Amino acid sequence: MPANLHSIQPLRRLCRFASLLAYAGAFSIYHHAQPIAAQAYDDLCAGQGISFGQPTPLSELCVALLVAAVPVALVRSTVSVVLALALALLALLAAMSLLATAGHPPYECFTQAGTYEDHVSGLGDFELASALLVLLSYLLLAVDLLIWIRRRLIARGTGAAARSGLSPSPPQV
Repeated sequence: MPANLHSIQPLRRLCRFASLLAYAGAFSIYHHAQPIAAQAYDDLCAGQGISFGQPTPLSELCVALLVAAVPVALVRSTVSVVLALALALLALLAAMSLLATAGHPPYECFTQAGTYEDHVSGLGDFELASALLVLLSYLLLAVDLLIWIRRRLIARGTGAAARSGLSPSPPQV
């Protein structure tokens, strides 16, 4: 391994660790914002006989963190590691916006169908945004691994040609 790659390894580890911390922070803020949104809804609508619902259990949030950690741990290139960090920081930024919106009271306790659809707390928006960011992380991982596989195959082909004494022939036009 070249000497300059050894100096990049600590940067990769630091970015991976920061990505995991950002996802953990985002999910913990989400878990903290759920009771705030429930309190705002229940204060207005509890007299009508309904409540907001139960918050997401910690076990489900831990599973979500593990799902988000897989692409962070498996990306190989420095660019992919930094992009994974950027996606995790976007998730953290989206979660931080929940601190401002979670306590907003709802516009109405019931919809026309007799149910409540939360459009003011931002919890649903965060769930959608974090799911899309994690899917984007997996897409980044797939592209990164395909590039790595292609480079390995090219290196293997070049190494086999050098061992056999043949040089790769130029492409024919």
